[in-house]
Amino acid sequence: MTDHLDKVRGLNLIMKQYVEGEWPMAAAHVAGTRVWKLLIESITGKQSEDHFCS
Repeated sequence: MTDHLDKVRGLNLIMKQYVEGEWPMAAAHVAGTRVWKLLIESITGKQSEDHFCS
């Protein structure tokens, strides 16, 4: 991603896994950070019999 706001949104999605709310980010830090958006085309896996997704 190259757009500043897209990068901030992506970084906030990652940080949301660790802290509540929005994480303050300096423009210079965002500009010096690379953010990639990965599009999942397909996914496979195996589900454990002990744990069911709800």
